Amino acid sequence: MSTIKKSLPILMLLILLVTSCNIPTAPGTAISGIATLPPVSAEITNLNGTWTGALTTGIFTFLITMTIEQNSDDNIIGNVTITDQLDPSHIENYAVNGVFDGAILHVQESEGRFFTATYADEALSGYIAWNCYDCPEDGWGLYTLTRDGSWAISSPVPPAVDLNGTWQGIFDEWSGASRLFDMTLIITQEAGSSEFSGSVQLILSGTIFQEYSIEGIIEGNAVRFHDTSTEEIMYYYTGIVNGDEITGNASGYCYACGADFGEFSVNR
Repeated sequence: MSTIKKSLPILMLLILLVTSCNIPTAPGTAISGIATLPPVSAEITNLNGTWTGALTTGIFTFLITMTIEQNSDDNIIGNVTITDQLDPSHIENYAVNGVFDGAILHVQESEGRFFTATYADEALSGYIAWNCYDCPEDGWGLYTLTRDGSWAISSPVPPAVDLNGTWQGIFDEWSGASRLFDMTLIITQEAGSSEFSGSVQLILSGTIFQEYSIEGIIEGNAVRFHDTSTEEIMYYYTGIVNGDEITGNASGYCYACGADFGEFSVNR
């Protein structure tokens, strides 16, 4: 996914890889967290404005914007937008509310995601977890925001591999019904393009269980794709291409939400 032009500040060097995510409906994968938020003396009294930066969720980076309105009691209301610059049709947008004590920001949204951040050096840096503040062991995304947008992501990395062909393997659904499917992934990609289309077929006990069209993006060797023809459930796949193998996870929510319910491995 897109990269950040600037090096992470000292705060972000405290990032640690941690254990699995705790979400309401299915276990996800915590890609990172912060062991402790470093003590910071109160440096600012008001966060009013629009803060823009980068949200990193493992192999991908997304543009994130947080609009904040802070009242005299330090209560916060606002809005968070997460945008995929390579796939602008997929945008997360939701209201948030919380508090700011002059150093630590805590806001949450209705789906159960909690944003914790420390204010320092004109930036808000922190993590997102399901169901709780101050729980880095459940953190699945890291973000840094500034009011001037200086932490926004840069131009995307061009594709490093050609995905064209038929890929076959398995999809292991390790939550919900916990089923093991045979999986066929067919991809069509124009030469040099970051975009591709195709189809997914999931077979259970020799019978086609589900079949749908897909659209996707590849950046470097990181790939993501989603179904475009089903309405009841949307599948969002993310993975890494290694030669003639793609391995990764699937979410029923979105690319940038740490809510994986299964994993896949296919070979060409």
